[in-house]
Amino acid sequence: MFDYIVLGNMIATMSTKGDLLLVFLKEGDYVKKVRDVLRTTSRHDKRVCYVCLSKPYNDTLEDLKKNEIDIEKVFFIDVLTSHYKAPEPKDNCIFLGPDDDLFALIGAIGKAIQRHDCETVVFDAISTLFARQESVSVMKFTNQLVKEEGLGNADKLFLFFKNGDEAALGDYSKDLEMFASKKLDMR
Repeated sequence: MFDYIVLGNMIATMSTKGDLLLVFLKEGDYVKKVRDVLRTTSRHDKRVCYVCLSKPYNDTLEDLKKNEIDIEKVFFIDVLTSHYKAPEPKDNCIFLGPDDDLFALIGAIGKAIQRHDCETVVFDAISTLFARQESVSVMKFTNQLVKEEGLGNADKLFLFFKNGDEAALGDYSKDLEMFASKKLDMR
């Protein structure tokens, strides 16, 4: 069982399925570290649910291919594309509509875990939700992620924050820490 993740010179061990790892990263390291997580998990025969919150599916897919990450082991959930155009259906992606709420996202993650055998869920980046949603809604969403029975089949849930998002998050970053099984601060 894959029970750790390496980010640079730091190793985070995960003890049980459903563990939530909260990672704070420097702006300059952010993209590289997310790629490292995807590369590490896909090398260990784990399927990944990649929740595209900061970049649309097509841009994310192109970046992963360019960086030689095995996209066959990645299932995507895109919350951005439908804000700009009607996306063409893809076998490896669920596109959520612009009117879908955060609980539709939980349902999509549940489908990815159950129907596509995803064992790891990566959020890129949960901090972007605070720019589009009320903070209380994001907190309820995070609480539901932790409590949702069908999501417990995933080995880990990763929530990434870029350096500089602290002002937008206010006191909520501390609140999110109470949901996390582990926290890595790499700023």
